[in-house]
Amino acid sequence: MLTVIAPQTGLPVLNGTAEQVDVGTIGGRRFGRNGQDLRFAANGTGSRTDTKPDLSNVSAQLTIAGSLIVV
Repeated sequence: MLTVIAPQTGLPVLNGTAEQVDVGTIGGRRFGRNGQDLRFAANGTGSRTDTKPDLSNVSAQLTIAGSLIVV
């Protein structure tokens, strides 16, 4: 979801699910497992970087932070 707060500026809110596809390591210790289901939530700020009237080639830049939770 994107809440527009000013011209070319908005607040994105992302929610969804993900699946871990590979086991990682942190400090030599295993992190997660293949096929692990995760839920994510993130939010931040966004701005449209291309203001041309032709909407077929619009781009934007998002700066977000969030979390993953094991389901």
